[in-house]
Amino acid sequence: MIKTRSTQTSSGGKTGLQTVILIATMFLGYTMIYIDKLSISISLVPMSKDLGISPSQKGLIMSAFFLGYAIMQVPIGFLNTKIGSKKILTASIFALGIFAALFRAPLKTYEKRYNRLKIS
Repeated sequence: MIKTRSTQTSSGGKTGLQTVILIATMFLGYTMIYIDKLSISISLVPMSKDLGISPSQKGLIMSAFFLGYAIMQVPIGFLNTKIGSKKILTASIFALGIFAALFRAPLKTYEKRYNRLKIS
């Protein structure tokens, strides 16, 4: 466990290593979410060519992704109020890592098949 030294400010808040860790964790979480949002639009172009997805279907896929993202803002906001931002941020980064690992294995299989077809 990290031992922190903190000083009490006049407003009653703590400063020090905890604040730095919180800001670094928030930055990491924001960066991961930004990369996640960016990667869906970048990966949709080659996927649409491979799978024959029309432009209207690409629009539906993007709309579903962003609709789910927007809908989750309210419940997570309430949950943030109830249990705190540190726990929410830690859990969301952990869950994002688990889902990324789970969905990476099927993608590797797809990539191997695609590369094999591409070579022959």
